[in-house]
Amino acid sequence: MDRSKLLEVPSYDASKYDVIDQLISTIEDKLDYNEDISDEIAQVHLVANKVNQFDEDTFKNYWSAVSKEEIIEEILTPNPPRIENITQEEILQVLEKMTKLDIAHSDYYLELLCKNCAYPHSISDLIYWPNELGYTSDPSLEEKARILYNNEIAPSKTP
Repeated sequence: MDRSKLLEVPSYDASKYDVIDQLISTIEDKLDYNEDISDEIAQVHLVANKVNQFDEDTFKNYWSAVSKEEIIEEILTPNPPRIENITQEEILQVLEKMTKLDIAHSDYYLELLCKNCAYPHSISDLIYWPNELGYTSDPSLEEKARILYNNEIAPSKTP
C-alpha cells in the first residue's frame, strides 16, 4: 500500500473559503468593539468540521504571523491523519517537507508528527531549537527522524 499520500497536505473545500473569510471579518469587527465572538467561532468550527481548535486568541493575533488567506487555508485544511506504525523514513520525509520543501505548511506537518510520534518532549523544540533540549549541535534531519522514531530522551532531560 502506498502511504505517501498520508504524508501530503490534503486539499481543502474551496467552496467554504468565502464563508470563512466573512466569518473572520465579522470576528475582527466584533473584536474591535469588544463584542462576544463565541457564536462566530462556533460557526468557523462547524464550517471547517473541526472541534475546539480555534479561540479568541487565534483571531486576535493571527495577522502578526500570517495573512488572512493563510489563516483561512489553515482553518479549512483537514487535520492530519493518524498513521499506524509510522516509519523512520516517513518521519524523515515529513521533516524534509516541513523544513525544506513545503515550509508554508510546516504547522500541518508539525501536527502530523505530534499525532504520530510518542516523543516525550516538544517536537517543535527538537526541530527548531534543539539546544533547548540539551543538544550541543543541531542534529541532522536524519538524526532527528531517528530520535523521534525511537522516542529518545533529550540530553537535558536525562537524570
